[in-house]
Amino acid sequence: MLHWPPASVLTPVAKANLDRFRRTTAARELEEDPRSWSVVAWSWTAEPTVHVSVRSSHDERLYALDESGLWDVVSTDLVGPPPVATSAPVDDDSGPHRKLSRWLHAALHRGEAAHRGLS
Repeated sequence: MLHWPPASVLTPVAKANLDRFRRTTAARELEEDPRSWSVVAWSWTAEPTVHVSVRSSHDERLYALDESGLWDVVSTDLVGPPPVATSAPVDDDSGPHRKLSRWLHAALHRGEAAHRGLS
């Protein structure tokens, strides 16, 4: 299940950005997922790159619409308590997924293509 922000808090541009994401396969998969997902952040401007961030109780994903018109998952991260099977401490940032996540977030903030080399 995917929870969308109320229309009353959206500008026309933000609504158009979310409507573009709503039509993607990724959004449909989140809608059909038994976990509860919420749209927690989104772009308010039409300039590329458009971003939509969704979160469940244990996962967070950042989707980006690039200049070519393709949506891509540019970041996934675990949030909340660690799975029972892990032996790493909660604040352990040494894992490769955390390093990749930090790199992707930094690349987005620098305005670089975050999925460069991943496609």
